[in-house]
Amino acid sequence: MKFLDLFAGIGGFSLGLERAGMRCVGQVEINPFCRKVLEKHWPNVKRIENIKNVRGDEFGSVELVCGGYPCQCDSTAGNMQGENDDRWLWPEMFRIIKFVRPAWVIGENVINHENMGLKLVIANLEGAGYQVRPFVIPNAACGLPTVERHIWTIATSTRVGSQRCETVAHSYNGDAWKFQGTDSREYKRWNLPESRVCRIRQGVPDQLDRIKSLGNAVSPQVVEVIGRVIMRIEQYEEMERGEFNGVPQ
Repeated sequence: MKFLDLFAGIGGFSLGLERAGMRCVGQVEINPFCRKVLEKHWPNVKRIENIKNVRGDEFGSVELVCGGYPCQCDSTAGNMQGENDDRWLWPEMFRIIKFVRPAWVIGENVINHENMGLKLVIANLEGAGYQVRPFVIPNAACGLPTVERHIWTIATSTRVGSQRCETVAHSYNGDAWKFQGTDSREYKRWNLPESRVCRIRQGVPDQLDRIKSLGNAVSPQVVEVIGRVIMRIEQYEEMERGEFNGVPQ
């Protein structure tokens, strides 16, 4: 599967999905430091700086579009103006999704997105013909030493006769969809005062660009788990059509 990584940052989505067996064909990232990181690790991937300059056809055919659209407008650490914030860039991501029409969409944002723009994101995707399910997945569920929790919005295109996932109509129904893994025990398992980025309790180290980029990055371990599930669903569909002769991984 080929994918387009929007708001690519330092490549958390790209790394996780490639580990799951997919191939990155395009990245969009405006931060100069992050672009240097992407250029180092994905030298042959086409990149565009500003998402507002992306039409959608520059990267060829893609089966999946992913992106951690900026969270500052929804984060409790910000002004929480949501859709009224100039940094609310979900409409740009949605514009590209409508043009590209990928089979799959993965979005990521902070936990307070539930109380801000998530309902609009779900409504937009369902209105465009996607089945949508949001998940709250803590990083610790994938073995990471942090209690940080994110909202992951996973959508798949509706097709006649498709069994790619259960039909979800008007998916958002409060607490019913929340991740029910190790979350209730996380606070006992991990040392909360320890910084997940700096690994020190006080002080700010050098290389602030690097620290900021790490702080904004998504966890590739979580992305890989999501990507492997999507790949398995696609492989089972290929088996049903007689196009896949292996064993789904």
